[in-house]
Amino acid sequence: MTRVLVVDDWEDTAEIFAELARTLGFEVLAATSAQAALEQITAFDPAILLVDLALGETSGCELLPKLRQASGRCHRAIAITAWINPEYRALARLAGFDGFLLKPVGRAALAHALGVPAGASAADRAAAPGREPTPGSHPAREPRRPDPR
Repeated sequence: MTRVLVVDDWEDTAEIFAELARTLGFEVLAATSAQAALEQITAFDPAILLVDLALGETSGCELLPKLRQASGRCHRAIAITAWINPEYRALARLAGFDGFLLKPVGRAALAHALGVPAGASAADRAAAPGREPTPGSHPAREPRRPDPR
């Protein structure tokens, strides 16, 4: 099963991302600080990193190379942020992120960013991991749908 490390300093947000990724068939660990992520990355050995750009003690752009150095791997990394300024997408690319998701992130957008084929169940995902999306192909966000009530 593919492992994903979620790094977000808001515990609720980290858990939401972790739970969404679990429903897509990933094994997930959530870290709520840069320090926690650095302490956990080697033992957990994730294939994919979901990193918030605005961490309390540092930025995701500063943390990403440290995570890669600590683990000795060049993980696929997706930046997550609520910042809407297009400048942040460019900064994330320069820092080495492969994808960019703008909060709020829906399940379909996260699935696409993580390389899960459309319509795949968690069981399908666990049995046959989906293709890796090409860098730059990740949607910024999924459109909001009207509340049916």
